Amino acid sequence: MARQFRSIVDAEDDAVMQAIPKIVAPFKARIRNNGVTFRSALLADTERQWREKLPTEGRLSLDIERTKSELFIREVRCSAGTFRFVSWLNGTREPDVGLQEIKLTTRPGHLKLIPCFWPASLYMPRPEGFSAALISAIRTSH
Repeated sequence: MARQFRSIVDAEDDAVMQAIPKIVAPFKARIRNNGVTFRSALLADTERQWREKLPTEGRLSLDIERTKSELFIREVRCSAGTFRFVSWLNGTREPDVGLQEIKLTTRPGHLKLIPCFWPASLYMPRPEGFSAALISAIRTSH
């Protein structure tokens, strides 16, 4: 079950990495053209695209706050990776699933996109609730 879940999450990672640049492209164009404010319609469309275009299987949480001029998105999702201990001299790597937090913040004339990743290794520090969230995601995967 865990290997199947990791395969699903690995495929989703590619879709996420392709979708996000397309979703934020209008903001970059607006800033490049000296746009100071973002239209409310652009913010609403970005929210809609985020909900519709990003895969949901590995999504653990999605928080969106939108006003007439600002948008804040925070998503926590499972992400596939590989792990290697420094002591493994032969370079062996093991498949891993970790947590990825993606934050998108817009306000007039400003766009900030921050991805963070936490490995699932038992030997690495993790945010509180990480293990329970990961186990829950694996159990509910198809």
